[in-house]
Amino acid sequence: MLNSKRGLELLAEEDWSKKCPYHVTVFIIPDGSHHNGCPMHDTPSCKNCGFAAVREYHLIKRGSISTIREMSSMFAMSKK
Repeated sequence: MLNSKRGLELLAEEDWSKKCPYHVTVFIIPDGSHHNGCPMHDTPSCKNCGFAAVREYHLIKRGSISTIREMSSMFAMSKK
């Protein structure tokens, strides 16, 4: 699983349009192009975001030690 406990809890919050750290993400669009930042930012879909990583980015950006520890250990294990 690539979600922290707190990140999963935050999935219950619906409106992420004001909290989204959209600028820290890079998406690969179906046509193969790269998009810096969320392509749904400032659209009606943004309010009901279901992208779980947004919660993780939000927590890490705010300095959540528990999330940083959980995510660091998950990524360390994935390198094996």
